[in-house]
Amino acid sequence: EVVFVATAGDDAYREGLALVDTLRSKGFKAEMDHRRGSFKSQIKNADRAKARFAVIIGEDELKGGYYSVKDLETGKQEKVKGLDALLARL
Repeated sequence: EVVFVATAGDDAYREGLALVDTLRSKGFKAEMDHRRGSFKSQIKNADRAKARFAVIIGEDELKGGYYSVKDLETGKQEKVKGLDALLARL
């Protein structure tokens, strides 16, 4: 399944790039929008990429030390703290 990483801001973008590499190394198909559009446009791209999950990284997530994970089939969104919790959720 495809995991799409959506980011807002330079720090979040750098974190997103690292996360995409990590997810790929763990066997996930990870995608990211390098044009860095709005969250709305990035989620549309996630739908086009047939992603099941979107991992959202913005200022709040960086400050709080968590990832927001949106299930694109159900629309449900939740916060997970740390990489291990994220991997377990995907």
